[in-house]
Amino acid sequence: AERVDELAASRTRMAQAEERGRRRLERDLHDGVQQEVVALIAKLRLARIQIQRDPTRVDSTLQEAQGEAGQMLTDLRELARGIHPAVLGSRGLVEAIEAVAARMPIGVSVSADDRVRSTRYAEEIEGAAYFTVTEGLANVLKHSGASEAGVTLSAADSGITLHLADNGCGFDPEGGAHTGLQGLRDRVEAVGGSLRVNSGSGGTTLAARLPAKLRSLD
Repeated sequence: AERVDELAASRTRMAQAEERGRRRLERDLHDGVQQEVVALIAKLRLARIQIQRDPTRVDSTLQEAQGEAGQMLTDLRELARGIHPAVLGSRGLVEAIEAVAARMPIGVSVSADDRVRSTRYAEEIEGAAYFTVTEGLANVLKHSGASEAGVTLSAADSGITLHLADNGCGFDPEGGAHTGLQGLRDRVEAVGGSLRVNSGSGGTTLAARLPAKLRSLD
């Protein structure tokens, strides 16, 4: 009977691990590649406007869109192998966020203190911070009508603080149309962090607090 119980418990743990993996992949697709698609659509929409208003800039915009499509393909391949975006693994959290900001069709500033820039955090912590920004910026593009946004990162022994603010029209964080926020909150809380969203007519601020868990040297 004890052996049967152990086998049942083992199977339960395996099923739970598989479910966690499925949900992680689902979140990575939603918070990562899907948000890149949103940004690409916005850039193509901009190109259509430029055809009528400023044809000399269309070629540059389309070249950027082509580069972003190539990056999306790379990210999809990486997700299929179960890893984070290459830029996150090779260059760190701040440079990965800066790369995302540079692809946005609106102005996005990134400010980070020296401690965040020089420290490599655990993969799950960097992943949670990275996808918080990508999902947050996608929400800015889809819902806020903002012309600019800013990302700020700071760190202390007690944890990492991330702020994303925009100058858009605001929204109701409790509204059903923004179900992506719950998935984002789940991701942050899964690594021991917390997420707050404040929104009003002057814009929206998303604030995440994450543990300062360092990357293993193994």
